[in-house]
Amino acid sequence: MAGFNVGSDRVEARMWCKFKGDGVHSIYDSYNVSSIGDLGQGGMTLNFTVNMADNNYSWSGATHYGGGQNDASTIEEYDNGTSSTFLKVQNMRCLNDGTQFEGEDSEFTSCIIHGN
Repeated sequence: MAGFNVGSDRVEARMWCKFKGDGVHSIYDSYNVSSIGDLGQGGMTLNFTVNMADNNYSWSGATHYGGGQNDASTIEEYDNGTSSTFLKVQNMRCLNDGTQFEGEDSEFTSCIIHGN
């Protein structure tokens, strides 16, 4: 398992993945991800190679959409998307006027799970 020590504690990433979500979906690099699935505009499933202990893990992520100069992107859990076998995420972008969010297939997304 990928990890490092902080004092006497072992800190390990149980899963990490950087993937392409626009065009042909593909994994740039990963640990403990067997495949990715497309859930429609902005939605992706990350399927684990080795299952988590349960679905009560914490995850974080970052995403990028190369749209307009003032666009902002965020990533969120998709439709109660934590499971011991997969994580579902959705990339969202805020349009220039800041009044609307919509699902967006992003150029790249990175996710990580620690613990569990």
